[in-house]
Amino acid sequence: MRGTALVTGAGSGIGREITRELLRRGVSVVGVALGQGELDALERETAGSSATLCTLRLDLTEKDAAASVLREVDRRGLTVDTLVNCAGVGLYGEHLDLDDAAVDRMIALNVAALTSLSTAFARRMTRAGRGRILNVASTAAFQPLPRLCAYAATKHYVAAFTLGLAEELAGTGVIVSLLCPGITATPFIEGAGVGSGTPTDRLARRLAMSPEAVAVEAVDGLERGRGLVIAGRRNRAHYALTRALPERTFTRVFGRVTRAAG
Repeated sequence: MRGTALVTGAGSGIGREITRELLRRGVSVVGVALGQGELDALERETAGSSATLCTLRLDLTEKDAAASVLREVDRRGLTVDTLVNCAGVGLYGEHLDLDDAAVDRMIALNVAALTSLSTAFARRMTRAGRGRILNVASTAAFQPLPRLCAYAATKHYVAAFTLGLAEELAGTGVIVSLLCPGITATPFIEGAGVGSGTPTDRLARRLAMSPEAVAVEAVDGLERGRGLVIAGRRNRAHYALTRALPERTFTRVFGRVTRAAG
């Protein structure tokens, strides 16, 4: 796999490590993120790479953000062969207690921005007769989750949209893949509102995969054209369990555990 990839959420977490892994494999990357400081640090850290990294600071929740990305890609004379939609946020807690504006922003980033970018680049890729798209969902896409209900719903959408689009584009030369990581040791946990040091926080950190390990599985799956990539043995077992248990049973158990843990 060569050419140029565009990675959203490239400033931190899984997106950052996917960017680094692609560069290690000789793929040039356009890294998109909200924080300029994160992008500057990424440029410094990858300065010796054989492939090229260029960065774009952009708030993907802004209106017409996808159009802004396309304009910048064209301005730089780049052809994007691979799109990785990794930018996303989560919110943890009783849904009625969450800040409405934060929920709206999460939906705008996790759902609207991903859809717009996938659509815009898929159109270009189908015209070219080749390309790859990797959309990042979560094991939260496997079932409804109390205390994460809006976040899980956004990831249900990502999974359904991505798998449906993959079928629509079969035979066009464009491969569409879905990545479902589980809990990962990134700033996401704290950013979602899980209290530091709480039982839920401690459990999450014990179960977390490293973002580097997730990135390796993600890029391996992307190179092999796999339609569904579930990172980690534990998460693959989780997937199998959600298929074996009634959905309502899993949801009730998760709700009781998280309420008890705080």
